[in-house]
Amino acid sequence: MKTIALNKFNKTLQLMNLPIPQIGDDEILVKSLETGICSTDRELLSSQAIVTPDGDDNLIIGHEAVGKIIAIGASINFFKKGDIVVPTVRRGCGNCYFCQNEKSDMCTTGKYKERGIVGLQGFMSEYFSEKASNLVVVPSKLQKDAVLIEPTTVGIKSIYAGYEIQKARLYGGQNKTVNEIFKNILVIGGGSIGLLSSFILASLNTNVTCIDVDDEKGVKAEIIRDMGGQYLNLNEFKTESGINHSVFQSKSHKANFDLIIDASGNPDICFCFIDYLRPNSMLILLGLPGDRATVFSKYFDYSTFVLKNMIVLGSVNANKMHFEKTISHLMNLDSKYLNILNKIITHKLHYEQFEEAFALKTNERIKVVLTW
Repeated sequence: MKTIALNKFNKTLQLMNLPIPQIGDDEILVKSLETGICSTDRELLSSQAIVTPDGDDNLIIGHEAVGKIIAIGASINFFKKGDIVVPTVRRGCGNCYFCQNEKSDMCTTGKYKERGIVGLQGFMSEYFSEKASNLVVVPSKLQKDAVLIEPTTVGIKSIYAGYEIQKARLYGGQNKTVNEIFKNILVIGGGSIGLLSSFILASLNTNVTCIDVDDEKGVKAEIIRDMGGQYLNLNEFKTESGINHSVFQSKSHKANFDLIIDASGNPDICFCFIDYLRPNSMLILLGLPGDRATVFSKYFDYSTFVLKNMIVLGSVNANKMHFEKTISHLMNLDSKYLNILNKIITHKLHYEQFEEAFALKTNERIKVVLTW
């Protein structure tokens, strides 16, 4: 079978031929249909420490995938041949409380592995094998968008974690809806995670404002407006010393927010907007700063968080429950929203065009998908 693998020594991607996996009684063989490329995949290409599976010099990359079951181990009853499935990504350490209770995304030892990222082969291959416990069946209604399920789980996890925290601390657990707690939301960053988080929030009837550096006539702006949200071009109010607040306020429909989600990983931008958070509000951090400067004092006022009773929530990865919640949420949406969702996929290329797919520049793409 053909695979796309990253060599840990020369840091280059290559198309390799490997045997089709043999499955055990508790495993399933899946024929890949589509795999998504995300920023984590791109960052691996320049990583100084690529963690390959034991005894292997190459890492098959890719952790966003959808495929069709073609063979099932003898001890598996729930799945059937022909099912469309999406795999989860992280495999727990097996030692901490959370990994022993199906919450590997909350692992406390850091000794987890992730398919296509660290220590385990990923899904950019014609076939992959997986244990049944790590697969989720996708209803036919969602098949064309199924490659977006994994990145959507990142937003689902963080949004509902924030919602449960706020519901408990502000309203004593009363039956408040998401849009009663998070009426106005600012999403910083219009990459796939930012757009998918905006998509989930908009479909929950919240007021979403999304900020990115792309032009207001571009596809990102179009997607946000189709959701009923507002898109703002950061370049129109960004300055060398931060942002021009008077320009931002004149452009923003909602300049006071119950929630800010940072999907940019740029602390210099994120912390410029803290003063627009209402008392008792929340900041969710989804982006990683990488090699960006992490000195926040220029924009960050520590006292604001104290005096406003604010919460900062970091969130990464997702577990099987979040995959199931994502599918359930998407199934309840009408065709209008699902058509918007599909616009986030800007490029579909055959896997043999992987070099072209990885070479696409940031301003040319949102979600790039390889077909198998």
